[in-house]
Amino acid sequence: YPNPGNELFTVASDVADGPYRYEVLDALGRKLMDSGTQLTPFTLDLSFLAAGTYTLRWHGDGRHGSVPLVKQ
Repeated sequence: YPNPGNELFTVASDVADGPYRYEVLDALGRKLMDSGTQLTPFTLDLSFLAAGTYTLRWHGDGRHGSVPLVKQ
C-alpha cells in the first residue's frame, strides 16, 4: 500500500517474518528487481521505474504469491 502509488510501497503480510525473496516484474515478465527481506512489513522503493503496472512476486516459508503494483 498505497496501490496505486508513486515511489514507495509498503508490503505487508499475515505470514510470520521471513526470510522472503521478492521480485518486481514488468508487463513482459522481465525481472527488474530481485531482493530479499527478513521482516514484514517492508518498504519497496520503485522510484527508478516509470509509471505503469508491475507485478510483485514473492516466496518464502513454503508460500508464494503475486500482486499487481500500479506506479503513477
